[in-house]
Amino acid sequence: MKLLKALSFLFIRICNLFFLPCRVRRDRVVFSSYFSREPEGNMKCVLDELINQGRYDIRTIFMKYGKSAKGKFRYLFNIIRELYYFNTSRLIVLEGNSLVLAAIRKKKGVFALQLWHASGAFKKFGQDTERIYTIKGLDAAVVSSKTVALIYAEALNIPAENVHALGIPRLDPLFDENTVKAYKEEITEKYPPLKGKKVLLYAPTFRGKGVDDVAGYHVDLKRIADSLGEEYALAVRLHPLMRDQGLFPGFADLSHEDLLKSLCAADILITDYSSIIFEYSALNRPMLFLVPDLAEYKKTRGFYRDFDTFVPGRICANEDELIQAVQTGRFEKEKIAAFAAEYMDCTDGRSTRRVAALIDSFME
Repeated sequence: MKLLKALSFLFIRICNLFFLPCRVRRDRVVFSSYFSREPEGNMKCVLDELINQGRYDIRTIFMKYGKSAKGKFRYLFNIIRELYYFNTSRLIVLEGNSLVLAAIRKKKGVFALQLWHASGAFKKFGQDTERIYTIKGLDAAVVSSKTVALIYAEALNIPAENVHALGIPRLDPLFDENTVKAYKEEITEKYPPLKGKKVLLYAPTFRGKGVDDVAGYHVDLKRIADSLGEEYALAVRLHPLMRDQGLFPGFADLSHEDLLKSLCAADILITDYSSIIFEYSALNRPMLFLVPDLAEYKKTRGFYRDFDTFVPGRICANEDELIQAVQTGRFEKEKIAAFAAEYMDCTDGRSTRRVAALIDSFME
């Protein structure tokens, strides 16, 4: 791994030399992500807002990272594109870690803003975990609450005063009841097995150390579905880096659907250690935590809070406990309101406009 990192950094830094003479465009903003081929979530919300304003030269670099030889070859070309735009843009907007940004030194007057793809702070991430390369080059980040600001500052290697509690842009639509209803209807119409059923959405966390180190899952969703009967329907939503692995065949796969629409379609969320719980808490709907490996996960990954008292729902050590929780309606839903009030207090339906205003301050 150390050799791979050294070679990667050497390649990036040599290529970067060719772009150093390029002039920084003071009106240019570049959005870059390797999670998807087109803008999603926070990136899409903020990007659409800036395009509507029409004030800046907007550029986008969206690529779904692939582990195949072809995918990695394509990523080399993506690195070249990033180097060009990172050297010619006033502002770089990201939603995840950036190898390129970590390898180069930004030009004077160039800023990098992190719209982290997850909300809140649950399991440890960024600099608080074992990494191949150090996170560097970020100037600011947007978070859901002042409660998690210091955690993000340390995890993303950013001064605490530059972590802005502005809320989560992609959650703005959840504060309109008609939109929530329309999203649910759209998903259930698109996936007929979900229509007229109580939908359980299984959305586990990403497991692994990075794009080339992805671990699998060991959950028998078929057994859960068969035990619950016709009243319920199970759907899955996987992390962007795990979407195309075919892990749970036979179930409605919402992994490629809009996150909010997927959450609105779910009557009950089943997860383990995913930060999706922060987004889902805005809907005030039941959550269950299926964590048969909790003891091991605490040792190997760790949390920012005590898991047993932190999560806003019932903890299930195995599939039998989860089935029983659904059948008896014992979700411990009373925990959700306090959870949302502490960790999502800056998310109120106006986050996109606040982030756009923050971008204006960088561009000025």
